[in-house]
Amino acid sequence: MDVAFVSSVDSDHYPGGLAQQVIDHRFDDAAVLSDYWAHKYLLDLDGMSYSGKFFAFLGSDSAIIKSSVYQEFFSDWIQPWCVPFSSFVRHLLYTMDAVSRLHYIPLSTSYAEIYNIHAFFSGGTSDALAVVNSTAQHLPRRQRIPLDGDQRLRRIARAGKHWKNTIGRRVDMEGEPIPHVQSTLYGVNSLSSPHSICLPVMLRVCSAGSRRS
Repeated sequence: MDVAFVSSVDSDHYPGGLAQQVIDHRFDDAAVLSDYWAHKYLLDLDGMSYSGKFFAFLGSDSAIIKSSVYQEFFSDWIQPWCVPFSSFVRHLLYTMDAVSRLHYIPLSTSYAEIYNIHAFFSGGTSDALAVVNSTAQHLPRRQRIPLDGDQRLRRIARAGKHWKNTIGRRVDMEGEPIPHVQSTLYGVNSLSSPHSICLPVMLRVCSAGSRRS
């Protein structure tokens, strides 16, 4: 995997300073954003704070792999992709509208399953198969690639792009934080107060109406 740091923050507190940090870790130039779109996968990770690239990535034709420790304003609106664990669930998911059920591929904050995700869609790499001593490592590359892997990735990419254009719009982003600010101003912690109910309900009605436009 081609991974490198593009800059150093607060290297004065690193043992040995910036010179030692460059020795201990790999640094390289940042990739140009327009070059991202040439890849099947786009990896969206937290930086010093939450990632600010997620919505830009959704506008591409690539499948997004997202990892975050933050509860973002759209977390309840967007649906992560998952592998069905039973024939019943598999049948249920395949009968649902693809746009409403999968928009990005979730990744844990440990990144431990990133190679498994790649293997599921694109087949395991020779190095990865050798590490686990898989019998598949001796098969030709074309026999190790899932037949519908690219189709699944395209479906996720299209669903994420459709979600961005219909639900993750600027008007939705501007409206969502207001109830939290309003509730804080009034010191409201319970839905039993009219102050915590009135404004969110109005926003939900307006937002629902605007989505039909």
